[in-house]
Amino acid sequence: MSPHTQQKIIPFILVGVALVACSPSVSVSTPAIPVTAAVIPYRTPTPAQIPSSDFGSEANLPTPTPATYVVAEGDTFFDIAARLGISQDALIAANPGIAPRLLTPGTILVLPQSGGTAAPVIPTPTPVALVVAEPDCYSTAAGELWCLVSVENTLSVNVENLTAAVRLLAADGKVIATLEATAPINLLARGESMPLVAYTSDPPEGWVAARSQLLTAFALDDDTNYYLPASLQAASIDLSANGLAATVQGSVEVQGGEAQTIWVLAVAYDESGNIVGFRRWESEGKTEFDFTVYSLGPEMADAKLLVEARP
Repeated sequence: MSPHTQQKIIPFILVGVALVACSPSVSVSTPAIPVTAAVIPYRTPTPAQIPSSDFGSEANLPTPTPATYVVAEGDTFFDIAARLGISQDALIAANPGIAPRLLTPGTILVLPQSGGTAAPVIPTPTPVALVVAEPDCYSTAAGELWCLVSVENTLSVNVENLTAAVRLLAADGKVIATLEATAPINLLARGESMPLVAYTSDPPEGWVAARSQLLTAFALDDDTNYYLPASLQAASIDLSANGLAATVQGSVEVQGGEAQTIWVLAVAYDESGNIVGFRRWESEGKTEFDFTVYSLGPEMADAKLLVEARP
């Protein structure tokens, strides 16, 4: 996908936490759905054209990172901090993008400095090769900036723990800010795609384009047992008459055990295939879902659902 350089708005509504497995195709119809107060989270877009240019290779990121810890099944922030002899608060502060109660096996935590001694530096793991598009960036009326990076898994294995860097560039091609983009769900199944999301409440002045770079993506063995096979049943996505909202309904069937956490991710696309909205639903003990995903401003032409389950 070529860089999308329109500024728009984005709804970033996450409803909880959980895990994925790819979903079958679902039908899309267009009944009239009144867009009233439910659209409040999505502000009026303020589009602005961003020129394209050749930015060269000045935006390369540094390869070293601080010492890290790979989360194992059953780990908590408290356990990890106690085991390594560091402060739990310091560990949480060093990993602001990770919810303390939502640790997933395979997640990489950055270790803080301990006792005034700098943590050793280790090489950054090389992510598996995925198809990564350039960011679509949207600005809100409040001046916030959201950038979405579409990632497609064309491998024969599932992957997890995806992150990317979004570099904001000036007209001369120099990087003036770098944002971290994270995944709304943890697992990207083979053959599926989803957005990685970057956010800042204070975007730099003078940026005219954005570029993306995949940072982490880890392949899973077929015998990985901390995800449960899950599929969508009787799923439907009903677009509103004006294409600015869609009602998502259906149920989730889980095999191989009882799921404590279920996520359903709805991703909305415009007619050019750009992501224009998404929303994540959390089960809260239920398998039936019914929620609405809204457009960032452009009219929706299609939508897709992904589901993830974990015991």
